[in-house]
Amino acid sequence: MLTQKDIDRLLHAFSAIFITKVDLQDQLQDQKEELDKKYNQVITRLDAVMKELKDKREEEVIMSHMLTRHTKKLESNETRLQKLERHSKTTSV
Repeated sequence: MLTQKDIDRLLHAFSAIFITKVDLQDQLQDQKEELDKKYNQVITRLDAVMKELKDKREEEVIMSHMLTRHTKKLESNETRLQKLERHSKTTSV
């Protein structure tokens, strides 16, 4: 029959070979903390990338508006110039 001393020796030997529930929970907690840290790093970087994207989109809208405004102004100036040229030709003849 096994004595308490035998049982203690077996438990000690098994603890060196087999992992316990507590050990698994500790490892799981460590991995969870590491994963949370990496996840936070990814999210932080993603936030920065999303801000850059938002800024670029806003800039694109502004540039598009400016281009439209300049195009209209150019067309208006072209029309005025054509009128002036026609007027200049008719008065010089």
